[in-house]
Amino acid sequence: MRDTPVLTDSKDSASANAGLRFVARQPIFDRSEKVFGYELQFRDGIEDYFALPTPTLPLAAQ
Repeated sequence: MRDTPVLTDSKDSASANAGLRFVARQPIFDRSEKVFGYELQFRDGIEDYFALPTPTLPLAAQ
């Protein structure tokens, strides 16, 4: 597997960015620090975080 970002493009998309998918793999280690598996992480942009679309979380915490 590749450890670098891979871009794919879907021709069925209405907009240019709608077809882009960003996938990363996060290693999961066992107790002896050997790789047990991988968690796949999907993003809709190149940012390395999830952007909360609405500010509902801070309101719920109040």
